Amino acid sequence: MVQLTGFNREQVTHMLRLADTALADNLMSFWTHNTWDMEYGGFLTRLDRHGRRLDETEKVLMMQVRMISSLAAAHRHGLKDYGYLDLADRGFDYLVNTLD
Repeated sequence: MVQLTGFNREQVTHMLRLADTALADNLMSFWTHNTWDMEYGGFLTRLDRHGRRLDETEKVLMMQVRMISSLAAAHRHGLKDYGYLDLADRGFDYLVNTLD
């Protein structure tokens, strides 16, 4: 167990709530709304802060796996009403169907 010195339970609880909110409302929301490639499938991972594609780079296997893993982890963490598991499933199907 990690021991945090200099913080009381209330402060740590508050920080955890802030982290959960940032995860649900900002981070995961950005990546789920901007990364799915509607034309070819898979996740686009080189985006600017507005969600616009930066370049025509290839879809890298590791980044596809990271997106699937992050979406599944968010679902397991309790963010179940956001469609993350469905998007992870689509990403998995993309990988399975496009690997040579």
